[in-house]
Amino acid sequence: MPNFQTVSFGWNSVAFLGNVVSREGVMGDRQKIEAVKNWVRSSSVTEVRNFVGLASYYRRFVNFISSIATHLTRLTQKEVPFDWTDKCEESFQKLKTLLTTTPIMIPIMMLLVEGKYYIIYWDASHSGLGVVLMKDKNVIAYASRQLKGHDRNFPTHDLELAAVVFSLKIWRHYLYGIKCEVFKDHRSILHVFTQKDLNLRQRQ
Repeated sequence: MPNFQTVSFGWNSVAFLGNVVSREGVMGDRQKIEAVKNWVRSSSVTEVRNFVGLASYYRRFVNFISSIATHLTRLTQKEVPFDWTDKCEESFQKLKTLLTTTPIMIPIMMLLVEGKYYIIYWDASHSGLGVVLMKDKNVIAYASRQLKGHDRNFPTHDLELAAVVFSLKIWRHYLYGIKCEVFKDHRSILHVFTQKDLNLRQRQ
């Protein structure tokens, strides 16, 4: 028999793992977001790492969050002196603003609608990769990552291809076995389709 003392019915929303789930969709828990809003400027690597970790937990709500946090994550690297520059302050304040004004994301009912396929938009530069997953003009999630050391040597069309692969991997639970479209306003990736032989990165 279930323990009905631990069960609630008729709620319009419920907090779960740092998010609030309702019929409109999923958004960040306002209590957690308030902690970001009240976060004071970090004075140590540990504090920076804690802030970046909290911000990264809500990365699906903010586009290009990895690129925005570049100057902060650099402070957490070994052998990098702790120097809070104007760029760090700019990243810090921008992240706080974006995280405290996030809209409702991931409309739950939209995920269940059949006949509507997913659309992926992506962008790539030598500062990072950014992708957006949408369905019927609704944003489902954002994702981004900074470039690793060897990634910075990639030509533009390989970076564009890396962004596509990145999106297909992280959202495979949405996309597996169904139709999706991938959009990009940059024609450099078409270079891949004209090559007679693909290099190792492109084959992967």
